[in-house]
Amino acid sequence: MSIREKARELAMQTLYQYALRGSDGFDVRGSFGWLDADSPRIQDLAAEWAEGAIADLDAIDALIDVHLRNWSGDRVGAVERSILRLAAHELRSSPDLAVEIIIDEAVKLAKRYCEGDSFKFINGVLDAIAATLARTV
Repeated sequence: MSIREKARELAMQTLYQYALRGSDGFDVRGSFGWLDADSPRIQDLAAEWAEGAIADLDAIDALIDVHLRNWSGDRVGAVERSILRLAAHELRSSPDLAVEIIIDEAVKLAKRYCEGDSFKFINGVLDAIAATLARTV
């Protein structure tokens, strides 16, 4: 697994913790305490992505919710929401990263952490978000 893949996984797990715990006293880097001697680069990149998503959470959630078809935001599971938040943040803030890579990595996370066909749902929502942001898929 590449550094970016590990960082995405860690950022998604951090966003999941944030979703469960809430913002009161939440420390992104403190949530990495369970890690062994993983690469500082992985932790730095994961923190950058998680902190960026948390800082812009209202706008990211609004962007996600607009693209849910036949779903309301409260029906989306915490893991799925965390993956969508991370990928939506990357789509918005990382024009140097290819859309295909961002979406593919989100789908991989969904296949690893979600049940059933959640990866298809995540792929569809992210395709729609990318189109809205005028990022080519």
